[in-house]
Amino acid sequence: FGLQNTPGGSSDPWSLSWNVQQKLRTKYTQLAQQELRAGRAERAATIYIQLLGDYQQAAQALEQGKLYRQAADIYQQRLHNIGKAAEMQVYAGNFEAAVALYQKLNDHLK
Repeated sequence: FGLQNTPGGSSDPWSLSWNVQQKLRTKYTQLAQQELRAGRAERAATIYIQLLGDYQQAAQALEQGKLYRQAADIYQQRLHNIGKAAEMQVYAGNFEAAVALYQKLNDHLK
């Protein structure tokens, strides 16, 4: 799982009606939730990112699957949520990265 080949956001290369788009969105969301229930958080996150363009849900899926480092990457790089990224690094046991992020967050608050 990596962020290097993910799009910057969702895009629609096809001209689909709003109804078709909503049906696809519903199906993809159901599929991601099914993967998450089956314990396949990385697959769920990939669906959220690649098919739905939803980085927030992807990060939450990884967090739920206890894939804290990957969740931290999304929170930091895509969602720009330094506090949540630091929290995920703590859960991952990556205290050095967590401290660096908390220091960065503290600098932003000054």
